Amino acid sequence: MSSPETPAGNAVAGTVAAVDAPPEKTPHTIFAALAAMFFLQLFVWGAWYVTIPLWLAKTTLPADFTAWVAGAFPFVAGLPAWLNAALTNLYTWVYTVCPLSAIISPLFLGMVADRFFAPHKVYAVLHLIGAGFALAVLALISNAGAGDTWLAPVFVLLLLGHALCYMPTLALANTVAFQHVRRLETEFPIIRVFGTFGWIAAGLVVGMPLFGEGFTVAQFQVVAGAAVILGVFAFFLPKTVPPLKGKQTNIKELLGVEAVSLLKDRNFAVFMLCSLLITVSLAGYFSSAAEFVNYAKFDNPAATMTLGQVSEVFFMLAMPLFFARLGIKKMLVISMAMWLLRYGVFATAADGGVKWLVILGLLMHGICYDFFFVAGFIYVDRAAARVRAQAQAFFVLITQGVGMIIGMHLCGAIKTANTTVTTVAAQAATATSPAVPATTVTTVAWAATWLPLAGMALVATVLFALFFKEHEPRRGGIA
Repeated sequence: MSSPETPAGNAVAGTVAAVDAPPEKTPHTIFAALAAMFFLQLFVWGAWYVTIPLWLAKTTLPADFTAWVAGAFPFVAGLPAWLNAALTNLYTWVYTVCPLSAIISPLFLGMVADRFFAPHKVYAVLHLIGAGFALAVLALISNAGAGDTWLAPVFVLLLLGHALCYMPTLALANTVAFQHVRRLETEFPIIRVFGTFGWIAAGLVVGMPLFGEGFTVAQFQVVAGAAVILGVFAFFLPKTVPPLKGKQTNIKELLGVEAVSLLKDRNFAVFMLCSLLITVSLAGYFSSAAEFVNYAKFDNPAATMTLGQVSEVFFMLAMPLFFARLGIKKMLVISMAMWLLRYGVFATAADGGVKWLVILGLLMHGICYDFFFVAGFIYVDRAAARVRAQAQAFFVLITQGVGMIIGMHLCGAIKTANTTVTTVAAQAATATSPAVPATTVTTVAWAATWLPLAGMALVATVLFALFFKEHEPRRGGIA
């Protein structure tokens, strides 16, 4: 047998070194294009998703929607109080459109992008159509007359149209990136951090006086404008080839069953179950955090919420180091455990509205959200190399779809159960003060609202730590 010192041994050693050598870096032009794509991708979503409760609270739409549901569906009045509250609450439905869209559209569109059309072109068209729906929302609200009872449900339908176009692009963006990024663990987090910059920028832009500081429908001007720019730009992204183009198609693939069949692998099934539980818990943050920040009396809730994205920048840039030191499993366990800790911090801050604790909870967003989703997307890409777009879409369906839709309604029910409405009696005019009409005061027991969400995160963390085994996937993934 040749030793490493012999010529033959040196040749073998050189071959091993060549095999183990990392791939070349992604070209700078492609790197920049993908970074810009993620910046605009998250800008479009961030321009409305967090701040829309601030705007709706300044309108009659929530009350109008409750009245419309009661009139259109009389049977709702006979339902249990928590279910009645969920079905008649406009905020719950606003935060249902994205999860519902994630359930309806991504699997089919993932299959289309896997087989028939270039993923980046599908991505571009969806954003342009989504911009049209955002403009329709703006036109509807800006031109509606007072007392239009149909306004609130039509608003929800138009927002659903926008979401149906947007949600598939979350998976398609990853499909485009993963086909071109050459060093996934080290380069993708740096590219993805520009999405965080986009979310921060959206919050700051919407928080400007020009756009009503997040308290007016003008935020949809920002949404539509960014979506048009992204849609046009996406046509010029690096050419992305459908990975299964020209290969024989069967009915299972057309229905996206190939992605679902990945659940036969125990690790993948555990990962998806825990992802579902975490996003049920996560829904409470998206739907209530801005209101909680407003409760804590921060001057500009829209801008304050961007602190979470500031922390994302740090953790995203540090992620290559975490990948090397920790691996996928430990990163996911840490992210799930941090959701538990974060809700504990919010619950502690709730009774006194302790601002520094609220800020601490917001700053934990980077490790909570990025460790989970970025590590999760990379795990899915490794696990299902043959049907990447379908598998990424399936992950989005389970998390942004099923998990969030369950979470929005469950968290809405929890919040409703911990909300009290009291009436302050009217005061007659006196010689020194004018008359004061009767008013209602709504109070949320925030500690009791956050703690059940912490419990869900605890269950997910324990299950994942005990039953998920990290290993290198077989060639072509586990499918």
